[in-house]
Amino acid sequence: MVKSFALSDGMLLGYSCIDDEHRALVELLNDLADLPAGSDRERIAATLDEFIDAFERHCQSEVEVFGKLGYPKTESHESHHEELVGKLKELREREGNPDDLSSEALWILLEEAIREDLQAKSFLQYNGVTD
Repeated sequence: MVKSFALSDGMLLGYSCIDDEHRALVELLNDLADLPAGSDRERIAATLDEFIDAFERHCQSEVEVFGKLGYPKTESHESHHEELVGKLKELREREGNPDDLSSEALWILLEEAIREDLQAKSFLQYNGVTD
């Protein structure tokens, strides 16, 4: 069961617009986890859709920011985002209770944060572009 997940300071990039988006995504995941067991499929789907839409906007924003900052792995980062969005859309099509869906969506978000964003964080810090 996922309840009230919060980002630790170590998971933040130090670039406020991206960190704010990450916090908003976690808030949406917490909203999904907070749905009562047995919630109707439409309510679960609507909440998950809101998360997926926010995640897609975040991915576009992040790629744009990283490209402007000269992050050398921007293209591979974008490809990874596309893969994660595909996983989220597959998740959307499955039946499931809110806890299971939010847990899986959380793992997808954590994969993004751990696998990709922490590499970008090192680049940003090394080049002094954190705010």
